[in-house]
Amino acid sequence: MNSRAGWTVEKVELGGVEKWRVVWRGERVFDTWEKKVGNVTVTYSTEGVVDVGYSHSCDRRRQDSITGTMTHTSGKRLTRDEIEKLPSLAELVAQHT
Repeated sequence: MNSRAGWTVEKVELGGVEKWRVVWRGERVFDTWEKKVGNVTVTYSTEGVVDVGYSHSCDRRRQDSITGTMTHTSGKRLTRDEIEKLPSLAELVAQHT
């Protein structure tokens, strides 16, 4: 974080390509993505405010029914890989897949 300017950079995936972008203190962030794991679809999301806090979540879905949901709060913005590896979310995904 550039504390004097109130900004930082983060790596994001846009159209399957990783890029760097500037984010500003107080900026709202939101990201969502899906993965097929076994016979279920897992939808991950992260949302929050830079320098305030974040909510990272995971919904496990079989056909049109949600079969499980888990949320993890954090003061740190996590990458997609870090979110997918959170123990509580990874455990939810591992159940019934």
